[in-house]
Amino acid sequence: MDLAKRLALIVPMLALLACGGAVSRFDSGDAGDDAPNPACPAPQVVGGGGACLDVGLQCPAVVSVPTCEGNGGSSTVQCTCGNGVWECPEVGAGIDCVPPPSPCPAPASIVQGAFCSTDPTLSCQSNIPIPSCNGQPSGFVSCQCTGNQWSCEEFGGPACPVDASAPCPDPNSVFAGQGCATYGTTCGGDPQSCGSTVVYDALQCVAGDWNVVASTACDVDAGIDAQGPDGGF
Repeated sequence: MDLAKRLALIVPMLALLACGGAVSRFDSGDAGDDAPNPACPAPQVVGGGGACLDVGLQCPAVVSVPTCEGNGGSSTVQCTCGNGVWECPEVGAGIDCVPPPSPCPAPASIVQGAFCSTDPTLSCQSNIPIPSCNGQPSGFVSCQCTGNQWSCEEFGGPACPVDASAPCPDPNSVFAGQGCATYGTTCGGDPQSCGSTVVYDALQCVAGDWNVVASTACDVDAGIDAQGPDGGF
């Protein structure tokens, strides 16, 4: 081997030794402070709360943002590797959402004065019937939850025409609470014996039932005592 070839091999080796045996790599351009850390996984992986190994490593993450509407959104935060998992700050913590109104419960569970938690702006139907002139319910009473108690509308009864011409049945077969056919008819009923005399209360047909409007009782001292404007029958 001639001298020129030997020098071609020796000179690079001497230069390497002069540098301490290390070769430096120079980037052609400046990546800047915002360059992603090659040790960080994808932001979606970090935001998913996966496992990590390099404790203390900080990496960007894409996390979901809670909303009252529930459709969500996303935000980028900085997470830290700690205890083997990615630890990310809470986003939207303490969000104050108004709870949706509670729907009306089953009508059978709505009772005047009973406990409730339904939105007070709702009007809920109960199974309390609204009487009609023909004895059949014309609808059902509506109630609202006020102060955690059911408050139901009051219904005094239908304004029905009085049919005074309707015949009365046998007073011995008419009793309070019993069904009747013609609204407004006032007849004798609720028979009771006062010695040798049978007396009757005055009952009126209201919303399909006989209701006492004047009661008659036996008075030991004076005989018969009629309590009410209609007297006894």
